[in-house]
Amino acid sequence: MGHIRIPTQLQSFLILGITFLYLIGQFTMIPIMEHIIGIYLLTVVLILLIEIDGFIKYMSLTMLGVATFILLVKKSSFTIWIESVTINHTLVALFVSVPLLGITVKSEQYIEALKGLYIHYLYRPTIFAAVTQLLTHGMAIVLNMGAVSIFYYLSSDNPIVSSPRIITTALIRGFANAIMWSPFFAAMALVTNQLQLEWVSALPFLLGFVAISFTVSIIIDWREHKKIEANTSLSEIAVTKEEEERTVVQWTKIIELFLLLIAMVVFVFIFDSITGLRMPTIVIISAFLFPTVWLLINKKRNVLFTEGKHYIKTTVPLFQKETVLFLTTGFFSGAVSQTSFGYVLATFLVTFFQDFTIGISLFIAISIIVFSLIGFHPIMLITLYVTSVEPSALGMSVQYYAVLLLGAWGLATPVSPMTAVSHLLGSLSRQKVTDVSFRWNITYCICALVLLILYLTVLSHFQLI
Repeated sequence: MGHIRIPTQLQSFLILGITFLYLIGQFTMIPIMEHIIGIYLLTVVLILLIEIDGFIKYMSLTMLGVATFILLVKKSSFTIWIESVTINHTLVALFVSVPLLGITVKSEQYIEALKGLYIHYLYRPTIFAAVTQLLTHGMAIVLNMGAVSIFYYLSSDNPIVSSPRIITTALIRGFANAIMWSPFFAAMALVTNQLQLEWVSALPFLLGFVAISFTVSIIIDWREHKKIEANTSLSEIAVTKEEEERTVVQWTKIIELFLLLIAMVVFVFIFDSITGLRMPTIVIISAFLFPTVWLLINKKRNVLFTEGKHYIKTTVPLFQKETVLFLTTGFFSGAVSQTSFGYVLATFLVTFFQDFTIGISLFIAISIIVFSLIGFHPIMLITLYVTSVEPSALGMSVQYYAVLLLGAWGLATPVSPMTAVSHLLGSLSRQKVTDVSFRWNITYCICALVLLILYLTVLSHFQLI
């Protein structure tokens, strides 16, 4: 029997329905609405499981089966089943809608302006790596992995810095650092929602670690940069200088681009301050509203129509695997929270490490990173931690726990050969995925992890967190 195929348009309709039901649920107080949403989410998971294949399919089926078994054994109420299914509803609604924000910044003019910047200035390896990482970080806040593709295209033609290692490490680390703090990423939504934490209260500490990890990234690869400088011939430099003289950097467009990115974040921040809405709700509304208003103001109705059509027909169906994985992970963690797993884990950690919070922190961070290395998405373990373990039981504040989990997620992403961004860069650079991820980033990961724990320890010592 041939493999059953679900029409792409139906997949798109089902996945978009998750986002719209989330918004309806936020603005209506109908008691039965949560049950309708839960049944819909479970139906979508079962339908999409037919379509997807590979490791994620079997992992999702396993979690679905184990969760069902636990809830049946525990004789859980229908309400518990629904609450478990909807744990990661917010995350799916978020990552499905956020790509719309990219419509505003994918202009050809912006790309050409950035290309001019690369040609004119970025021919010293250290500057090249630092700026590429920063630019990828800035664009990934809104474009997600789209930023990685754009900056790979811009950076791979550099006549001086052609090292796949320098290019890919700058891109993957810039992207991973955005995961730690951006309100447009599912990671932030998961941790802040489950811990009942305001995004703004954790933001300064997260940005502090982003700065630390960026510094570590540059220092770790310093010797590699020097090798490239030493091996650069005078003829290569001459060619670069000639091209540089022919290129004009469009600073106006570059400034406009980053002002636009800042405006999006500020808009979300202000909206969060003046309304009683949850942060993910604000981001989702912004994703639909911001590009629509921006393109209409700039009289680009055709672009709005074309990009909207592409989003529905092409972009949304690409989220089939993530939708299934995130929803089944939430269902599984909801079922596990009905057991004594959280209590047992917290008791074990406190008994083994006692008051040694550094040891507990290292255990949690290393477990997330190691599980990512062997093929488990960071969301799987982090969802278990935030739904089953109370930070107070570990002697941690909520902010401390949030920064620890998000920091670990950001460090697990570049070293895991199983993440989508690792596979994307492996394909683009034609390098082994294990080289792009683990081999070229493990030293960075270890050093940044040590500094993450020290950073949190210092903040805790001075009662800042």
